[in-house]
Amino acid sequence: MRNRIVFAMGLALAMAVIQPLWAQLVAGSDEDKLYQQSENEKNPDKKLQLLLSFEKTFPKSPVLVDVEVSLMEIYQQKNDPAKTIEYGEKAIKLDGENVGTLLAVAREYALQKKNLDRALAYAQKAVDTVVKMKSQQPPGSYSPEQWKQYIDSTETNARGILAYVKSIG
Repeated sequence: MRNRIVFAMGLALAMAVIQPLWAQLVAGSDEDKLYQQSENEKNPDKKLQLLLSFEKTFPKSPVLVDVEVSLMEIYQQKNDPAKTIEYGEKAIKLDGENVGTLLAVAREYALQKKNLDRALAYAQKAVDTVVKMKSQQPPGSYSPEQWKQYIDSTETNARGILAYVKSIG
């Protein structure tokens, strides 16, 4: 249970670092309206339907990675490992350095005890990415202390998942 909580906290922190990409959408466009509607929806089932509609309607959108990550998170909350992996893999194809997504998919593969080579590669990529992030300046909304806390907790989480994958592989 503790690992699940630590992982969820790490994932939430990882997602918080991502700068909102919706600024790349044309304000008031159908794409922007549907994206904003999905972002503002609180009901997970309605949000799921909006995101699936967005994915289908705007397959080349600059915010598609955010949509795939949101879909992955919803399926993770619904305890649907197959769909979590499916949408996590889609997000990784769009952004191979998204630490939260790499860890979520690695963890699901490890829990399923399948594709362990891929789980290991994703967990290692997450660790490597976090190590690179240590030398980066904090994003605008982070103080240096907050950035260090984020990096430290994310690295701990990434190394924990990597160790778990190695232990069952």
